[in-house]
Parts: sequence; structure tokens; C-alpha cells
Amino acid sequence: MKFVIIGGVAGGAACATRLRRLFETAEITVIEKTSYPSFANCALPYYLGEVVHNRNQLFAVTPQELIKKFKLDLRIETEALSIDQKAHEVTVVHEGKEERIPYDKLILAPGATPKIPHFARDLKGVYALRTIADTDAIMETLKSGEVKRAVVVGGGFIGLETAENLVKRGIKVNLIEGASHIMPSFDEEMSNYIRQSLEEHGVNIHTSTFLNDIKPHNEHSLKVFAGDNLEINADLVIIGMGIVPNSKLAKDAGLNLGPLGHIVVDENMQTSDKDIFAVGDVVQVPNLVSGKDMSLALAGPISKQVRAISGYLDGKPHPFAGVVGTSACKIFNMIAASTGLSFEMAKKLGFNGVEKVWTHTLSKPGFYPGASQVHCKLIFDKDTRFVLGAQACGNEDAVKTIEVISSILQYKGTVDDLASHEQAYAPPVGASRDASVMLGAVAQNVCDGYMKVAAFEDLETKFKDAIIIDVRPADVYAMGHYEHSINIPIMQLRDRISEIPQDKTIVFTCMIGQSAWYAARILSGLGYERVYVLSGSYQTLKIAGYV
Repeated sequence: MKFVIIGGVAGGAACATRLRRLFETAEITVIEKTSYPSFANCALPYYLGEVVHNRNQLFAVTPQELIKKFKLDLRIETEALSIDQKAHEVTVVHEGKEERIPYDKLILAPGATPKIPHFARDLKGVYALRTIADTDAIMETLKSGEVKRAVVVGGGFIGLETAENLVKRGIKVNLIEGASHIMPSFDEEMSNYIRQSLEEHGVNIHTSTFLNDIKPHNEHSLKVFAGDNLEINADLVIIGMGIVPNSKLAKDAGLNLGPLGHIVVDENMQTSDKDIFAVGDVVQVPNLVSGKDMSLALAGPISKQVRAISGYLDGKPHPFAGVVGTSACKIFNMIAASTGLSFEMAKKLGFNGVEKVWTHTLSKPGFYPGASQVHCKLIFDKDTRFVLGAQACGNEDAVKTIEVISSILQYKGTVDDLASHEQAYAPPVGASRDASVMLGAVAQNVCDGYMKVAAFEDLETKFKDAIIIDVRPADVYAMGHYEHSINIPIMQLRDRISEIPQDKTIVFTCMIGQSAWYAARILSGLGYERVYVLSGSYQTLKIAGYV
């Protein structure tokens, strides 16, 4: 059996080593355009910030190890030019010399290329952060000692992690993002936790601001033009505006491509040619929540795609069903994670019963030292009770919360499944009802009709004529509250029922929503019908900028 793999790094190198473990006598050829067949893309920002100190730590395995340990025919600095499907051959070029390499099975793992505006290409001081060559060039610039100001374009993973690590080097950073908020997998108010962390460390953030141009300013600096009239002087510009799949080889070979140029594959990662497979950033895969195809450029799904290919080829299939879109990042002192659909995306996709709730849960019991809040949002369909997505920000528990909900999503679980999740509990490691279970319980209350939810963005529209009652103690209320609210502390509520008219819509709020829920149940139990809980209450209002 002759396997040819085009591309290295996460997809190609992992596929080659997995196939070797399953097919000892096979011929395995890896075609890699650069000198680096296997390195950790996710480590690159942390190398810039000197969190990863040694350049050698960027490489998962050396070319020599791939050749000797895994018996690979490794062709570095070699470019694949074309695929002849009938002849089962790949034409490659190395140092100007072309060669045709035969295959029985061909695996495409060419990855993707950063989006760079035409005016920024080949401009000194402007870089993407995708390859080892990019990283080496940026590091050389940083080590010159001339970089005092940087502009990062793009508020996704690469942009945010790069901004953080440049700040750690003492560089003043401006971050430009065309969308209304940073981190596209988050809803805006949840992304504000990440924004807050960045701004607390001196990063200037410009959202709803598109990059217009970059021009040389003098010998060592640039001028960045963005938005309507924003001009920023910078010694370094790093662009993280997304990626496009390297699918030209597949297109020229006549393989089926999706609307954005990604290679179409089945659950075995097989393309429209039965002897050609594809893996990684170049493919589109199903989103298990939306039912739509998408591309997810993360290492976790790629490793599962590799097992799908290798298992199928060895007659022990492990189909790759798709993704739910689970990711995480750490920005200074804030850890943020998300899975599934945001509320905004769920609405766009036409989920009719889409609802959301917020919680602010302690990561440990209040009596145990080191407890801190995990700020969460759950998106679900209140008609079908299916969980659709979640976002969490806080300490490491944010990731734990999202991983639980990710599992629920993968098996098409409901809010009832989430509420009944069995967790490990001990005071030093977590709360008796952690954030994921609390989210499920709150959503369950909504689906069961026990709780009607008001959202912060509806206060000045849907609830503009409602009576908004803050049930916190008077001294706490005085420290900060929604300006259109009145204060009736919950300990006085039953004694002051006569002050609350039954023919009005009532919205209860408190610090995080728990006391507001208790108050709403009191009124509902007394026959009030139009009673709502402001989900997340004051803490969500505050991060959303309403107080």
C-alpha cells in the first residue's frame, strides 16, 4: 500500500504517524512545502510572549524523528503541483525539479492561508502569525528593541492571544476588530468579560472598526488607518483576520468544494474521489447543533478526523460525526470558553423557541478559601428543551463548565440532562452544584413554566412600562442599581405586597438572579401572572453596560 500525504503540521504529520502504527509495511510519503513538517501552531503567540522560552519546544517532532522513528519518506521544501486521479499520481517540485509520485490512497492536509489585505502584503513590519517563518520574522523584529507600539488586527483567538503576549513584553497594543465585539463565538455582553481583562492590562480596543490601509511612516514605523478617521502609529502590525483554505490543488483536481472553498468530505473524511481523503483546516464538516456545514480550525477535531481516516483504511471505521464548536482561551487573568451556538447565531439560524439565561456561580462553596465567580450563559430551545450552546468566563471552572455542556450537545441532550448531570464534588475542587448544573436547573425552570425570563436588552423595549423591583438590601441597592428600578428588599416583600399592582408587568432583579427568582415565586404563588426574573440581574446588567 502506498500512502501519499500532502501537508504536515497537525493534520498531515498526525495522519502519517497514525498510519505507520497501523501499516508497518506500507510506503508513506509526506509532501511538505516548508522546512517544518510538525510544529504547534497554538504555541506561537506564547513563544512571542516568552511563555514558551525555547524555540525547539515549538516542534512536536523533528524531521529526523519522522524519518527514523516512523519510517517516512519525508519530502520537505517540496510543493505539490497537481493530482492525476486516473494515473493515481501527484506531481511535485523540489529545487526546480519535478517528479511524479504514485499513490494508492492520497490524503490532503494543506491547511489554510491567513487573509491579508492587498495593501498589507510584503510590507515591512506587517506579519501574520501562522507559520514558523512568520514567527521567526516577528521575533527578529521584537529582539531589535525598536518595537514599542503594536497594532493587532482581528479579535479572534490569534489576535487576542497575540495582544496579550505583546503586552507581556512591555509593548503598547491597539486591537482593531471589524465586528461589534471581540471573540465571534461569544455574544456581545459575554465577550465584554474578555474585553475588560484586555483593557485592564492597557490594550486599546477598537470594535466596529475596519482596517482601511497601512503605510510606511518612517524607516522603523508604520501608520495604520482604520474606521472613519482612526490613525495609529505602530512599530509592528500583526494581522489575524481569519484564514482561507488551501484548496486550489483539490479544485484543480475536480474534487467537490463547499461554498467557501473547503473540501467536501464524508464521515470517513473521504472526498468525492474514493481514493482521496482530506483533513484539517481545508475541509468543511457538519455542525452537530445547527445541522449546517462549517470549518473549525482547532487541533482537537483534527486528531479525531485522523482516526476516522486511518480506521476506515484499516477496516475498523471510526466515523467523524462533526463538531459542536468547543473552544477556550486565556486572556491575562480571564479564562473564557464556549460551545455550540451563540444566542445571536441561533436566532439567525431560525430556532423559533430560542431562549437564554445567565448565572454567576461560585466555583467553590463560599466557606472555602479561593472561591470566585464563573459567569455563564446558556442558550436553549424552550419548546424542544434541547441545549443549543453556552459561554463561560472566570477561572478554570469556565472550561470545566463548557466541557460538560459540550458533551451534552454532542449527544443532543436537553436542559433536563444538564440539570441531572452527576459531578464530582469536594469543597477544595468545586461547588456542590456547579455552574453547568445550575444552568440546567434554571433553564429547566423556564421550560417547566416556573420562571418567565427578562433579558437586559429588553428592559427599555419590551419591559419599558414594567415595574422593575430590586430585592437586594437597601444598602447594597444604594451602591449601584438599574436607574428605572425601585427597591423592595426581599425580607420585606410579603409585608409590602399591597404596593405591587396585579395589573402591571413586574420584573424582579437582584445581584445575580437568585433572590429575584424567589421573589417571583412569591408573587406567582399569590396569583400574579405577569411576573418575570431579570436573568443574571445586576451582574449581567453591569457587564452589558446598562448600569
